Amino acid sequence: MTQTPAARHGITPGGRIRSELLVLGLLLIAAALMLPSLGAKGLWIDEADSVYFAEHAWPDLVLRLCDPHPPGYYALLRVFILLAGAGEFVVRLPSALAALLSIAALARLTRESDLVPGLPPRLPAALLAVAPLHIWYAQEARMYAIVMLLGLTAAIFAVRLAHRRRWADAAGYAISAAAAMLTDQSALPVLLGLNLLWLLTWRRRPVAPEHVRADLGRWGVLQIVAAAPFILWWAHADNYRRVTTGALYPLTMVQLTLDRWIGFLRAQPWVALAALGALVIAGVVLAGVWRHRVPLALRDRRWQDLVVPMLVWSLVVLYGCGTLLSVVPRLYTLKRLTLPLLPYALLAAAWALSRLPLSRTLVMIILPASLVMSLVNVAWVAKPPWREAVAAVDARIAPGDIVFVDDLAYPAFDYYFQGDAVTHPWTIENLDALAAAAPTAHRLWLVTQHHQLRYLLGLYPHLDRTGLIWSATWPNIEVRAYDPARLGPQALTPQAEIPPWMLGLPSPLDEACRAP
Repeated sequence: MTQTPAARHGITPGGRIRSELLVLGLLLIAAALMLPSLGAKGLWIDEADSVYFAEHAWPDLVLRLCDPHPPGYYALLRVFILLAGAGEFVVRLPSALAALLSIAALARLTRESDLVPGLPPRLPAALLAVAPLHIWYAQEARMYAIVMLLGLTAAIFAVRLAHRRRWADAAGYAISAAAAMLTDQSALPVLLGLNLLWLLTWRRRPVAPEHVRADLGRWGVLQIVAAAPFILWWAHADNYRRVTTGALYPLTMVQLTLDRWIGFLRAQPWVALAALGALVIAGVVLAGVWRHRVPLALRDRRWQDLVVPMLVWSLVVLYGCGTLLSVVPRLYTLKRLTLPLLPYALLAAAWALSRLPLSRTLVMIILPASLVMSLVNVAWVAKPPWREAVAAVDARIAPGDIVFVDDLAYPAFDYYFQGDAVTHPWTIENLDALAAAAPTAHRLWLVTQHHQLRYLLGLYPHLDRTGLIWSATWPNIEVRAYDPARLGPQALTPQAEIPPWMLGLPSPLDEACRAP
């Protein structure tokens, strides 16, 4: 007879009620962190892109490759916008709700799975409820929190399927896994890991020899069924794609990240030398341990005395460093891959914490500390202030003005702009448009991002302060207003050579994102 999760873990009805009350308390704490300030910060560029794509017509939204991401999240966001408007609170609400449900889902997964004996059943959920990275992306109008929830849902069904072999669980896994892939490609690492989770869970239960091939075949078919909707969408959307920057987006961002680190190491060579020295020392130490202690430990069958403590302390150190770094989430340049994996990393961290001496005392220190870091994250870590920058432009705009906006920032500017001036996207392909429009403008406004990966004003070497009427800068944003009559003949002439890396950045205004 198939045992329930409570029976497998020896949980009494009273203990289950206390456990559910604890989860409810965690949800209330997380909700208190997420919801009151959900609309306090303005949308940044990627969030404004979400609204921009979600406001496309349904056929373009679902069937066209308007973004490097699949359409699932934008379709959900469109429903929220149609029902309640496009305010900051509303467009971030799907992520917040998914983040709250993820806490309950992780608690359920911990209880359903018995792969980690001795793991406190609610500790991973408690770590997730106060994790700064989790709280931050719960307050962002992007798809990452929803991918996390769908991945956890698929994990629960995978564990249930390994235990019970029921068609309802198979259907639940296929639907949640397919939905995760149609929401974002960052679900792929999670789903690949779930194959290992299912296999380990399945191998722990008695399986008759005649059922082995059937179980493995059924699981393989489920992977095909889960991947089929994404593959079909991609094949269809690819027929409409007119540019290649969307397809090259992941490679472009990896290249830009590598270029950034290479530039940093060239400017600070001592960092590279220190890292190389640390790797050499670590390699020598590990080689010595492997040569002199591991074989002996293996022969004595005491290898756990060596490996397990090293693994425990490594996981605890990684958890501590990751939590500190996540107070400023922009340090996570590969967030698309890291965030959906966060619950599973916290499962490993919870196991490591439970193996340490005085584990309960340590957990009672870590949870409030993580809560404080989440409060710092919510209260003081700012997003790029497009709301404030556009409000400053709105207050000074006049009839007859022409505004050119960096095309990567155009959805963010358009989301907040209330003026009646003529606005144009300012793209790499139409840099000469400034010179063409200037004679017809009362004043010429230039709005651009200002950071090392994108600064269009830097492409105009002769555009100095001559003719400047007003300017202002905010973090990652610069705005200038010019009197066209006072600009010299060379001022609006762009430089002949554009940096190659700048050409690879995908734009929401690419031709593939427009209606045919």
